[in-house]
Amino acid sequence: MSEPSVPGVPAPSGASVHASPGASPRQRGTLRLAAPFLAGALAAGWLLRAAIPKPDLPARRAGFGLVLLTTGLAVLAFHLRRRRLDFLRGARGEEETARILAGLPAGSHVFHGLSVPGAGVGDIDHALVSPRGIFVIESLNWSGRATIEEGRILYDGAPPDRDPIERVRKAAWALRERLRGAGVQAGVQAILCLPAAALARDVEGVAGVVVCRQTALPRVLGESTEAPLDPSTLARAADALRPLTEE
Repeated sequence: MSEPSVPGVPAPSGASVHASPGASPRQRGTLRLAAPFLAGALAAGWLLRAAIPKPDLPARRAGFGLVLLTTGLAVLAFHLRRRRLDFLRGARGEEETARILAGLPAGSHVFHGLSVPGAGVGDIDHALVSPRGIFVIESLNWSGRATIEEGRILYDGAPPDRDPIERVRKAAWALRERLRGAGVQAGVQAILCLPAAALARDVEGVAGVVVCRQTALPRVLGESTEAPLDPSTLARAADALRPLTEE
């Protein structure tokens, strides 16, 4: 994964890669996991101070509080361990998509971890500016089965907590508006990428979003019906998106 992580440097195929894939879920996961333990440490310090030498609480109550706090932290640690694995799995999914994007032909610009202020979608996993068009790509590293039913995506037969279709649509809209503000009039295609085992077919479509296996992503991009970009528009679009990365 060394090639996709080098900001602005063309990969061996010639695609220019900006920022590092997977950085956002790793950093976000670390912060979310650390916050509860910090709160627990502060609570433990207060209880210890309350127990000695001039207690604000009776020693028995402070000791009981410490037992409850210790038990709570143990349960929290177990839960956060699972959450940490979720964040790491998400990061690996982004890195695998980044590896595929880095192999695109020369003249393409691949962006990772874009932050669009006011978009309300958090960081955008990937954006591609290429002669074939402009694309927003979200990576889902689901371990279960994804199905498309009645215009929505289901995870192991149930709606996910957060609708990835709506998220990637909002991300595409936010990027399109950003480009328009920079004087670039171009469409933005939304793509949702999943592991090959998660989808029954290579490519499906729902609500204007292309849902595909990661292995089918090059074909999806190559067969895109988006309007091609001339060299000038491509360069202006890449310049407009570059400040949105963390490089």
